[in-house]
Amino acid sequence: MAQTFISTESMNHIIGLNICDANVSLKIGKGEYDYIFLQHGVMYMYCLEHRTFVRGKGFTKNSKVVVSSQTEADHFITYGHFNQRDLIISGLPKFDRNYKLPNADKILIMPTSRAFEYNIIRLNPMESTYYKFVKNIIACVPEELREKVIVVGHPLLKEHLLATDLKEFIPQEYVYNELLQETRLLITDYSSVHFDFVYMKKPVIYYQFDRKEFFEKQYLKGEFDVERDGFGPVVTETKQLVQELIRMWDKQLKIDDFYYQRMRMFYQIYDNKNCERVFHAIRNMY
Repeated sequence: MAQTFISTESMNHIIGLNICDANVSLKIGKGEYDYIFLQHGVMYMYCLEHRTFVRGKGFTKNSKVVVSSQTEADHFITYGHFNQRDLIISGLPKFDRNYKLPNADKILIMPTSRAFEYNIIRLNPMESTYYKFVKNIIACVPEELREKVIVVGHPLLKEHLLATDLKEFIPQEYVYNELLQETRLLITDYSSVHFDFVYMKKPVIYYQFDRKEFFEKQYLKGEFDVERDGFGPVVTETKQLVQELIRMWDKQLKIDDFYYQRMRMFYQIYDNKNCERVFHAIRNMY
């Protein structure tokens, strides 16, 4: 009976694909509903055309998308074929609760999902580049800081990684937002979690030990390039990683001004009133 859906997920995630009710399937197939996409993270990194985030295809023609800046809006206009009026530049609601804790002291290692390695990770996780990526980073962390290391991977991979010697670094239970608040430094390869993290004005290191060309070919090719657009230094060797870890720790893990200015391109609004703006935007539509 619904005419409008408001969600942080795409419709394929909201409603299972194997639906028994033919009327629901028909409604989704015809796109006979309004959809407001709140987003669960900044989408600028993703190739929208390959992920069905396209107006008139994956999204109905009556779709609206909440974004954090005109930079992100332009991404949806260019690659998702949305119109300017389809974009609500209000900031993502979830960022209203993104703030850093003064006593944060964790070092979070969070690789992107690397979906092309799922089968390897399931069958022999220690042979995967995913596992080697994490092990290389842990080895670079000074011994006296190693107890602060936390490893968080994709939920589908957690049980397989727990079967390795990474178990001691993987929390059994956690609240995602609280974990980011408790973290002082993020180390990733290409994960979009960096958007959530730098919003709290905390530093990121990109460690890309495997060839970038291979990684992009296997995983995704978006408009975002970590060397050109990223919010922290990009390193490819363990020696460089150790140097950046020491440098940032000596600076009390504060984001460099240069990377902070880059971050502000993606966060046009910064007042913790995103929910209020989204609410009023939706109310004015109906």
